[in-house]
Amino acid sequence: MRGISFQHRLSSFLRNCKTDGLCKVGHEDEAKEIFEEMKAQGMIPDVISYSSLVHGFCCAGKLEESKRLFNEMVDQGVQPNLVQFNVLIDILCKEGKVIEAKKLLEVTIQRGIILDLVTYNSLIDGFCKIGDLSSARKLFLSMPSKGCEHNEISYTILINGYCKIWKVEEAMNLYNEMPQVGKRPNVKTYSTLLTGLLQTGKQAKLKLLGSFSNNYPRKGFNQML
Repeated sequence: MRGISFQHRLSSFLRNCKTDGLCKVGHEDEAKEIFEEMKAQGMIPDVISYSSLVHGFCCAGKLEESKRLFNEMVDQGVQPNLVQFNVLIDILCKEGKVIEAKKLLEVTIQRGIILDLVTYNSLIDGFCKIGDLSSARKLFLSMPSKGCEHNEISYTILINGYCKIWKVEEAMNLYNEMPQVGKRPNVKTYSTLLTGLLQTGKQAKLKLLGSFSNNYPRKGFNQML
């Protein structure tokens, strides 16, 4: 009995390795065939089995199949790994399918999965990329109530979003808020804001340059010029 159990686990492990390897080289359809064989032979797929396929189909642009497998995984009582979930959210956002990512987020929250900073930043970035700053800002403001504190990346993403739609005043307000909440702007924050302010005239540019020279290491600042 123990030997059968060991053989069963070993077989599942080896097949998981194979499906994961196939997905990483773009052979997700072949990997799915092995996955279906496992189920037909009475093997119960685990989080590794599903995650490899969800990620593989998502990277291949086959989002419908990826979402179907994700929903099947949750329906089967297999708890998604947060790292894998974040990868899926990030890929959806980068594909411009932010609404789908948000729907997936809502379903995941309903199922009791606790999200982290990476998840929120990916979604905020996704909304910014499609120009939906209202949703990006709303999600940004909701983070503290969900037990997720903003970091410098959160601020920089939103600042970048506002600059891209020429709402530099809102971007400056966020920049000024950062030190008040203990967040230090980084090179990306400065360069993003500088690009936005260059569009508003020389006076704003000189004002920001003075701020940079007083608050940022000279070596790092010179790299942006």
